[in-house]
Amino acid sequence: MFSSHLFRLHLIVFLWGFTAILGKLIQIDASSLVFYRMLFTAFFLFIYLRFFKKESLKIDRKTLLRLVAIGSVMAA
Repeated sequence: MFSSHLFRLHLIVFLWGFTAILGKLIQIDASSLVFYRMLFTAFFLFIYLRFFKKESLKIDRKTLLRLVAIGSVMAA
């Protein structure tokens, strides 16, 4: 039978993959759709890491600047 982790992985792939199907039905432009999908993903990852894994999300200033720079390049 399925292990717990394998079942969770399949559930996550199904849920996040299903948004692509819904994206076809949603009447907004592609860039807005991608933005909202990433916003929801970031929110749920924050909730998962902060409350379920109980991990600290603190990063130093140098790492933050690198992440902002990489995100800016990717967004451009």
